Amino acid sequence: MVSFMTFREERVPPEVQSDVAEFRRLLGLNPTASEYRVRFASLPGNDKAVKATAGAVGYLELNYAKDAGFPVASIQNRAGEFIAPSPASAALAVAAFSDALSKDVRSPIVDPPAAAKGAYPITGLTFVIIPKKQVLPGEQQKFKDFVAYCLTDGQNSAEAMSYTKLPTPVVQQGQMLLAQLVTDDNKPSN
Repeated sequence: MVSFMTFREERVPPEVQSDVAEFRRLLGLNPTASEYRVRFASLPGNDKAVKATAGAVGYLELNYAKDAGFPVASIQNRAGEFIAPSPASAALAVAAFSDALSKDVRSPIVDPPAAAKGAYPITGLTFVIIPKKQVLPGEQQKFKDFVAYCLTDGQNSAEAMSYTKLPTPVVQQGQMLLAQLVTDDNKPSN
């Protein structure tokens, strides 16, 4: 499936105008252009479309970009440094928001403060959404076991796949939320 999203300047609400300008600055886009088109597709679709379009910018997770053989952009962070994406630069971005993340794992971690030297400014966390009570008998424990692995031993594989390990407060929050899942006997899982 392929879909397109077009951003037109006149449709941008005033309260996000500065965000749009910053987005343009980070991506090196023409600040006077009034329209941008973004194409969403599966990786193979993006791969072909981005490679075939002169001047195209693809936005992919680092591991997908590496697998597809795309060059990656060094983006200027608030410290004024041009930083390439890597597990190390992502870890610095995540660390800059450790206080907020320890309270709420959904906290945005984009564009760390200038004090976060070496941090990649377009960093994000990936979330798994699991209903507290699974409708398919026997499946909840499988989900719980998989996510528990991702939060513990699975962290050892993160950097090899171009991800960064989660900081301890985020792992702890994940484990706390995981404990709230209801098993087939309608009791929180252990």
